[in-house]
Amino acid sequence: MLDICSRIQTFWTAAYFRNEDLQIKQKNGVLIIVGAQKGTEVIPTQNALTIMKFMNVHKPSVEKIYSLDTNNIPAQNDVDALAKCRIAAEMLNSKCYHKI
Repeated sequence: MLDICSRIQTFWTAAYFRNEDLQIKQKNGVLIIVGAQKGTEVIPTQNALTIMKFMNVHKPSVEKIYSLDTNNIPAQNDVDALAKCRIAAEMLNSKCYHKI
């Protein structure tokens, strides 16, 4: 999260300190969060959605995928999360190819 925040800091500074009108292209997005236990996803999800909003990620396209029991099931074995990742990838690919 810190890495992403650092990368968009220049945009935030331009908008809020220099009052520049940013023309940030609309994007689609997928949010993937991995955690050791359920309940740990709430704050990271809120933070990520705030960042995505600033980056002009189109809200209906934001897929949220969680693997939240990695103490017992490694993320690579989380069948539900993997299936949702495949669906999200297909969604992103279909939106990308429609614009060509």
